[in-house]
Amino acid sequence: MRIPRSRFSPLLLAASILGVAITSSCSGGGGSSSQQQNTGEFKVLSTNMADNDIWALNRPILLEFNHPVDPSSISFGSILIRPVSDAVKGNPVTGTFELLAGEQEKVVVFYPACPTNEDFSNGAFVPGGYQYELVLPTQGAFGSSVLRDQAGHQLAVGLSRTFFTPTPPTDPLFIDTAAGPPLLLSSSPEDFPEDVNLFTEPDNVVVVRFNQPVDASPSNLNTDRLHVLYAEGEIGSALQNAFDDENRVPGRLVLVENCGSTGALVYFQVAGVLPPNRKIRLVVRSNFADLSGEINSQDQTVDHVLPTLGAVYGDPGFNEDDETADEIQHLFDNPLLLDPNAALQFPPADLVDGEVRAAFDFPGVAVPEDADFLLNDNLVLEVQTDGTTTLTDSNGRIFTVEAGVLYVDDFTIAAGAVLRGRGGNPLVIYATGTVDLDGILDVSGNNARSPVALNAPTIPEPGALGECGGGRGGSASLQTTQETLRGESGAGAFGDEGGGGQGGEGAITTFWAFNIFAGSCPTCDTLDLAVRQLLAGGGAGGTFAVTLNQAIFWNRWAAESNPATYDNAGPDFRSDKHTQLDPSGLSATKPDPPTQMNFYGGEHGMRGGSWNSDVADPPRTPPGFQANGQFGMEDLQRDTATGVNEETTGFDPAWTTGTAPPYSFGQPGLGPDEGFTNISVFSEDATTGNDFWGKRLNTDGTVTTGELLAPWAGYGGGASGDCSVVIRLDLDGDSALDPITNFYPDPEFPNGNTVEYMKGAPGGGGGGQLQVLAVGPIIVGPTAQIRANGGSGAGGESVWLTNNQVSGSGGGSGGHVVLQSATGLDLSQINVGTVATLTDPSTQLIDAEVFQALGGRRGWAGSSLNILTGETGGDGNSDFMTARGGAGGNGVISLQVPDPRTDIIYHSGAGNAIRNYIGNPVNTDRLEAVLEAYAAPQPYALIPSFASQSQVQSVWIDTGLALLRDPANGSSAAYPDYDNPVLDFEGIAPTGLVITAGGMVVSGEVVATGPTSGISDFQLVIEGASTALDDEYWHSPQLLVGYDVYPDSSGIASFEVVESVYDPVFDRMTLTTRTTDGDMTESLNASNPTWALREKFFRVQTTGSKDRLPDTASVRFEFQGADEFTAGSNIPGLPTAWTGDLSALEGKRFIRYRLTFDVDALGTGGSLTNERPGVDYVKLPFVF
Repeated sequence: MRIPRSRFSPLLLAASILGVAITSSCSGGGGSSSQQQNTGEFKVLSTNMADNDIWALNRPILLEFNHPVDPSSISFGSILIRPVSDAVKGNPVTGTFELLAGEQEKVVVFYPACPTNEDFSNGAFVPGGYQYELVLPTQGAFGSSVLRDQAGHQLAVGLSRTFFTPTPPTDPLFIDTAAGPPLLLSSSPEDFPEDVNLFTEPDNVVVVRFNQPVDASPSNLNTDRLHVLYAEGEIGSALQNAFDDENRVPGRLVLVENCGSTGALVYFQVAGVLPPNRKIRLVVRSNFADLSGEINSQDQTVDHVLPTLGAVYGDPGFNEDDETADEIQHLFDNPLLLDPNAALQFPPADLVDGEVRAAFDFPGVAVPEDADFLLNDNLVLEVQTDGTTTLTDSNGRIFTVEAGVLYVDDFTIAAGAVLRGRGGNPLVIYATGTVDLDGILDVSGNNARSPVALNAPTIPEPGALGECGGGRGGSASLQTTQETLRGESGAGAFGDEGGGGQGGEGAITTFWAFNIFAGSCPTCDTLDLAVRQLLAGGGAGGTFAVTLNQAIFWNRWAAESNPATYDNAGPDFRSDKHTQLDPSGLSATKPDPPTQMNFYGGEHGMRGGSWNSDVADPPRTPPGFQANGQFGMEDLQRDTATGVNEETTGFDPAWTTGTAPPYSFGQPGLGPDEGFTNISVFSEDATTGNDFWGKRLNTDGTVTTGELLAPWAGYGGGASGDCSVVIRLDLDGDSALDPITNFYPDPEFPNGNTVEYMKGAPGGGGGGQLQVLAVGPIIVGPTAQIRANGGSGAGGESVWLTNNQVSGSGGGSGGHVVLQSATGLDLSQINVGTVATLTDPSTQLIDAEVFQALGGRRGWAGSSLNILTGETGGDGNSDFMTARGGAGGNGVISLQVPDPRTDIIYHSGAGNAIRNYIGNPVNTDRLEAVLEAYAAPQPYALIPSFASQSQVQSVWIDTGLALLRDPANGSSAAYPDYDNPVLDFEGIAPTGLVITAGGMVVSGEVVATGPTSGISDFQLVIEGASTALDDEYWHSPQLLVGYDVYPDSSGIASFEVVESVYDPVFDRMTLTTRTTDGDMTESLNASNPTWALREKFFRVQTTGSKDRLPDTASVRFEFQGADEFTAGSNIPGLPTAWTGDLSALEGKRFIRYRLTFDVDALGTGGSLTNERPGVDYVKLPFVF
């Protein structure tokens, strides 16, 4: 069955079928009704539906009226069929309306759309006992369309019904509209392709009709149960009637009609060329089912004979042993033939105005060339990202910052200078020139501070602010008139309150914890004993990325993140003390880390203290010098789990042997519990390979799209728990302390039973979002730091001095750093060591880590209980330290340049070794391992969203069964042949670059000439075409579409052929040219009255100028081929390498191409003003 086409033949015709919306098949008929039939009120008389019916999914709904119905008034607005149950209100009812034949146009039938998925849920009605309603609005109904009769009367009397869908297996889902299984209706030659479905003359539909609706689910309507075979041999051979089941004609099924009034209609759409002079066979397998599940006892088949090529061409003299040509033709007036999921190395080119055009989608704006921002050495400048502000640089230039967005030409931060982002919006810098960073560019969250208002339980301690979109840390001791049961959770990115790390639970202990109340203990360290019994729950770190937490390994914590005498500069992970602990969980010799600890993402806090928890409650009386374990403020319980008592294990016990640490994590819900980190914005899909914003070109050539739909920011850490010391007495005289609930909560807080109230610490702020997007290079110097770190947690109020904190808060997570350049990333000034041969970047390269998105440090608790050798302050945030805070999780860093093989410049000491290590093409995994030396955490190497280069790629094109032809007179080893002298793709160099001369595409070869007498304004008539042209062109005139007519064969004016028609009776070829190319008669040359017709396989144009391709730009064609994956699968297998040499694809059934544009072909640097060429069409010939 042939479907008409125009200009170039589309490769896929499915869209013309699938794109047709369901519409009413009603037709007119008002003129056939008498006036008497329309007299009186217009009203509905009956329907085949009763209230509360269970309605089969395919059962038609009939509505009978007293007057003939105006078909133009029938719609889903005038006949309301809609879901009532909330669960299916998002599933609109679909189907078609018809006027029932033979009923004087008084009966309207609604045919529900039948489902096509496995659970039958995507049809008109959703099964499962859901309620629907049928309503016919009447005249005067507000906001509704109303049915009319053919005299124009609106419906006066309507109806309404409630019905329910069937619930399997109790209720049958469908009614069987025809007895027996599905049968093929009589087939005719018109139901098969008339020709062989050449790309230049498509005829690709096999029409399949059934006597009843069919099961349209994928398990039934598929090419295993319904397909087309081709015969093993040609007509006249011994195998002309042999049909092997693997001899599948490639194609797909399209359900055109189902559940209507005439059974089912299915199209089998053939892909590619059919084999001439052979039989094909339509096969419906016996297990192909109708809607009710009935099947046949045997297969149904219909055979069809395909014509010879001579018959197709209308040329009885054609030698069937000769080669012939066809051509894949792509117009770019729609995106159907372009692969939206292609693994592109560069940003996608634009599809606009009927052409594929080079893209340079820099999101910034053009600024004056002198709009250069400079911050000189040793200067500190803050940029506010909220509202509209101004920024004055070292040269006195004033820049406007709108909601955190800064537009500049060049952007420079000198060594020692600091530009600090402040505010709630991201800091985004668009530079049309060069970015030169040798100072600090910082959008980090702020560090938390230990409580400032000491001995002031009614004054909250505010959480540290996040910056540039990062969430704030949770506030400590937030309640002012009562005890704060738990520290506040940190905020998520962009002000998502409570979305960050959870706060730790407060603790309650009694005044017996203090020796001053407990009597003498000559051998005891009074302060030490007190601190042990005052530890509340630690706050959790915020989580953004769920990669291995780098904050715990960091060994360069600055003084501002390292309170004096508390601890060293890191790392907080004690590999010397906890030799059995492997936070990565990847060690082959060490046990997995405890499940209660989270090292991927933000850390959980640690539970509060349980010193002496094995002492019975109430404790012995009179009390000794110790109290027993702390109560949790929320649950008023002590944690008495076996082994939880630090009196036995000590604080932060060493773990050097065994499979479990000598530390008990206790029982959740008992005692002062820790805070838990928040759920990441990234999905729990067992991989972090897509935890970014943008696209990654993987090592295997595929592309991964990141989960983030937009750039993001960090999460705040949770505040730590408070500790309340309360009086607890024996008031009833039973020689036992009264229950804790008699003394807590304190109704006179903080002046009643409360002896001491020590506040927890607020959480660290989340790192912000920083984007630097540059047209020119980004140069990073040796003293540069680009930071979006999370703020560190802190220690809570101290019992004495500053190193006896009651709990530690969580650090904020790192933020989001995005650096993109259309030119490149220059790291040549950063010395990462001297390496001749690189095999392991993690050990051979020196860590520079100029790009940072670390989480904030763990907050400290009870530092004096865990004193390091040679230190006086103690270690309050070691791995198993009770009540410490959790470290904030990593942020995300992406470094994005067009071609990382050439666009990243390294220091001379390691550059050659790095380039050899990452390979060509680039191994992205290895590239990111190298870049980890420059960044913490390891960055993602992504495709930039703008670049001088841009690409598009076609879908795989199936040439079908052209490969079955093996013409005896042929010259190729295998077919199809894409590089055959009969007809081949011309106009590109072996590299795939379009050949130009003087900024113009070089013209193609002349295929015909003749006298200009045949030329008119937009037509060329070629008389004696079979003599003037090679056979291929009059056999398939469509091959000439896209070629150029030169009215003056010696001139340069050319006119594109848009239509080619051959008249075999008069042996005349008529070519029509593109009107936008102009009138051909204006280019005639009286002194050279000869036209020329030149071949052309693509049209390049720049700024509307045909064939112009300036030297500043280039266009490259590359191709891939593939064989069939397995016999009968009809899908491409392993592709060849991309190449500009089509001879490498000989015999490949599948082919695809990609176009690469470069608007900086001379390598002088991209610019917003660079000209952008486009390609209007592509013609890819092949011989078979």
